Formats: sequence, C-alpha cells, structure tokens
Amino acid sequence: MVSFKSILLFAGLAMAAPTPDSEKSLTKRFNGGWCGVHIHLFNGENPKGSHEMNVFVYDGKQQLVWSKESIWGNGILMAESENLPAVLNINTYGGGALATFTYGDQDWDSNEKPRCSVGAWDGPSFGSSTQTLEMDCGFSC
Repeated sequence: MVSFKSILLFAGLAMAAPTPDSEKSLTKRFNGGWCGVHIHLFNGENPKGSHEMNVFVYDGKQQLVWSKESIWGNGILMAESENLPAVLNINTYGGGALATFTYGDQDWDSNEKPRCSVGAWDGPSFGSSTQTLEMDCGFSC
C-alpha cells in the first residue's frame, strides 16, 4: 500500500520538475553573425549628472541579449556588456568621436560608416536644456 504522504511528495516533485518546452523558453541562445548595439544618449541637467547613456545589444538574429539603462555621469560614460562570447566595451563622451567600441580584436568609433549610423541631437524643447541622440552600430560576433 502506498501512503498518502508518498503520493503528495511524488505529485509535488512532478509539478516542480521543468518540462523540456519550458526549459527551451527560459534558455537564452546567442546567435553569432553581425550583432548590433543601439545607444540612446541624453545631455541635460539632472542631479545624477549631465550625461546619460542607455545601451541595447542585439545578437546576429537581432534578438536583445543585453541592455543597461540610466548610466549617468558628468564625463566619460562606460559600459561592458554581458551575454556575448566576448565583452563589448562602450565609451562615450571621451574624445573626438561620440563613442568608441572594442569587441574581441575589433575596435571602432561612431564616425565609421557604414558600421555606425548616428542621428542628430534633438532638442532642446522650449523651456528645457535636454537633448537626445540615437546611434546604431554593428560588429562581427
């Protein structure tokens, strides 16, 4: 005879065990090829600093693999990505180019076309000192 406790224990374990379908949906897969990085820059006065950077990194199938928002500062802003085979380093507000990048043995800056497409500064709107800029760059991953 099987005890009631054994049945409850077995039922609890069966409910807690992941199914293969749920494992697939939870596993992020990286797709190599031509990856992309989208950067939103913000210039304006804020108690956290005068510059902000939001970064979104996409794999070879343009699936979001990493993002970091609200990186604030008054000088050079830096970000190091995760979830890629190598670290993507991003530096903004540091020199002649608006942004510089390194990934593995690759290095480039936002002035390199067609690798990067940089929009114009928008704003500021009436009564505000805030300006924004959008930038997209690609790299072999």
